[in-house]
Amino acid sequence: MAFLGIKRQTVAENLGASFIINKNHVFIYNKRTLFPFYENIIKYIIEKQFQERVMFLGFRDREGMIKELQKTSLLILPSRYESFGMVALEAMACGTPVVASEVGGLAFLVQDGVTGFHFPAEDSEALSDKLITLIENEEIRKNMSENAVSIAKNYDWQIIAQQIIDLYEEVTSE
Repeated sequence: MAFLGIKRQTVAENLGASFIINKNHVFIYNKRTLFPFYENIIKYIIEKQFQERVMFLGFRDREGMIKELQKTSLLILPSRYESFGMVALEAMACGTPVVASEVGGLAFLVQDGVTGFHFPAEDSEALSDKLITLIENEEIRKNMSENAVSIAKNYDWQIIAQQIIDLYEEVTSE
């Protein structure tokens, strides 16, 4: 579990990238948000000899990202702000539990203890605790994975469109 140190540093430095954990590897994408800290992160990875366990994925198209999410154990979103959190929803649809800052849309989308965990933004200790819980408890991850797929189905465009139509009809009939 040595890679948890990377999470502590990134949250402590308030990075806005997304992280995927797959077995004993950490995959980091959205390098653009890491740019101010990129050199420090690379230096830290080398210093701790994590080169074989930490990979920068860079940009992935939609299909590539879905393939990555389907192979992963959990998604980490240490965001300061998210208006909705589409990547969290995509992860949930792939059966990937999400550990996310309790901010913006993530606070509503990710159901704490059901589809993943929340932690206060910029709180590296709380993030580490949630990660350790998920990494060490396969049964919790499995339950969250199943719940995530089920709840993500409620965000299907057909369902959302029908809800909007129903709302318009309700409002205009009064």
